[in-house]
Amino acid sequence: MSCVSDAVRLREPRTQACGALGPHWSDHRRSRLWWGDRYGGEWPRQRFQADGISYRPSEMAKSEIYCEWLPLLNRHQVELLDHVRMRTQLCELERRTARGGRDSVDPAAGGHDDVANAVAGAVCLTKLGPSQHRQVCPE
Repeated sequence: MSCVSDAVRLREPRTQACGALGPHWSDHRRSRLWWGDRYGGEWPRQRFQADGISYRPSEMAKSEIYCEWLPLLNRHQVELLDHVRMRTQLCELERRTARGGRDSVDPAAGGHDDVANAVAGAVCLTKLGPSQHRQVCPE
């Protein structure tokens, strides 16, 4: 069974001083529960909560998400949109192994991975469930 990425929405970041996220964040799918990464600490959870949306941080670190996502892509279980920013960010990801043998996946110096991270995270959550991920990257 394939997982299809059917929409990517981008929005320039706002600061805390700008106020609430607004209803358009959840109107697209009428979702009251959003999953995301741990970037920004408690701020994202507080902003979503102000709009009545539950925000749950991912149980996986960003590198774990990418290591889980790649085998799904290689087995053709994921269909991605032809989205320029997403494709660029995915192609700029680099896998590095630290002295202790732990792998990390990050964009090249100065690069961004916000769209790539969101798409890979959504695919992993859809295909593997919130707490059923395998350990692909060795610790």
